[in-house]
Amino acid sequence: QNGIEPWRFHLNTESLDKDSRFVATVFDRTLLRAGETVHMKHFLRRRVGAGLALVKAADPAPRNVPSWPVQEAAADKAPRPSQGWLVHQGSGDKTAFALAWDAAGQSHGQWSIPLEAKLGQYDVIIGGQVAGSFRVEQFRVPTMKAVLKAPVEAAVAPRSITLDAQVNYLSGGPAGLAPVKLRTVLEPAAIQFGDYEGFAFAGGDVKEGVKQESVQEEDEDGEGEASADAGEPARTQSLALDRAGGARITVPDLPQLERPRSLLAELSYQDANGETLTASNRVTLWPARLVVGIKQDNWISKDSLKFQVAVLDVKGKPAPGAQVEVDVFQRLHYAHRRRLVGGFYAYENSSEIKRIGAACAGATDARGLLLCELKAPAEGNLILRARTRDAEGRASATHSDVWIAGRRDSWFAASDNDRIDLLPVKPRFEPGENASFQLRMPFRAATVLVTVEREGILDTFVRRISAEDPTITVPMKASYAPNVFV
Repeated sequence: QNGIEPWRFHLNTESLDKDSRFVATVFDRTLLRAGETVHMKHFLRRRVGAGLALVKAADPAPRNVPSWPVQEAAADKAPRPSQGWLVHQGSGDKTAFALAWDAAGQSHGQWSIPLEAKLGQYDVIIGGQVAGSFRVEQFRVPTMKAVLKAPVEAAVAPRSITLDAQVNYLSGGPAGLAPVKLRTVLEPAAIQFGDYEGFAFAGGDVKEGVKQESVQEEDEDGEGEASADAGEPARTQSLALDRAGGARITVPDLPQLERPRSLLAELSYQDANGETLTASNRVTLWPARLVVGIKQDNWISKDSLKFQVAVLDVKGKPAPGAQVEVDVFQRLHYAHRRRLVGGFYAYENSSEIKRIGAACAGATDARGLLLCELKAPAEGNLILRARTRDAEGRASATHSDVWIAGRRDSWFAASDNDRIDLLPVKPRFEPGENASFQLRMPFRAATVLVTVEREGILDTFVRRISAEDPTITVPMKASYAPNVFV
């Protein structure tokens, strides 16, 4: 009933048809105290199909933008804002300042903050747009500094962690016998290694069975599982430092891990200036001494599976000769519509994961890699699960999804709206490539309008899509660089 709603797709909903000009402000710093001076540099630019451009005299004047006062610059007679405002976000109090633009579309300015200025955030408003913001606060200069040091050795399947804390005065000397508090909480850990871009590391094992889910709970990257892990409360320990201002603190009773977790530790202490300050550190907890990852050429394929498996140690070094087993699972989605009281309908979704069989197995080479290629054993949503074990027999697992287009109709989780999702095969394409997208829609067949856009529409296509092969291919022209969205 509302048509295509841009907010459902995280698209920029700002209207660009009134005026293509915009202003951005750069500050020397954004946290200040009353009595100090904030220095600003404003940039005036215009959005064009090729990116950004300077405002020229031939550009049309802003239309339907009454809040954009303009001046005629002597150099090129281009219409530009002549005045800006500093607006306090809480009270709405305004302070005007003048703008003097040079030929490069820049304007320098400063504001001496009065001693009686209100605290809080100030927005820089130019031409009716928020060009930037800064804060005016009351704060004290710290007199003490704390260091929270994590263990040097990697924490592999730990039952407890020992942290070293030290608090000193900046003027010299330890904060002996000072009371401190240590708060710790376990959070999901995102594992990436610089030399292995594109690999999905430490995704965890795959659990077979049927699971009831809603569309909001469904995610392809396992974020739902990660958010469930993040629901544990923080633990607090209160203690006093020794006479040298140090303490060795043990965090006990850590849970058994199935995937890497991050232990966030925060030490709070009372500074001599009266404020409570903190120092923090993170410790990655590993379930095993080896980490396994999967990288696919494309997560959408026709009839074959081709992927790489990497096995590394916890420091990111290759683990040659590691035995790896890769299994294939299939995820089936079931959705049905249930009628509610009053004639409304609700969708109920469930998914079933079942193991199909082994994909490949073997030992990694000198680079810690194992290459696998096989014919797809089924159609639809498949899951590749890779497992390995370290010398102590502890398991490390990860998984990655792949879509096999086949002859059967594809079906995805449904909701009570006509939402469609457009998922790219990979996050980056080079000019000359054909960019492939999967279209997830609530219809078995549809005619779709595809647009390639940046600051306006660059190209349009009309495609006929069916549930048998819900994919769209768009050629990436050289003129699309640096970025476009489809």
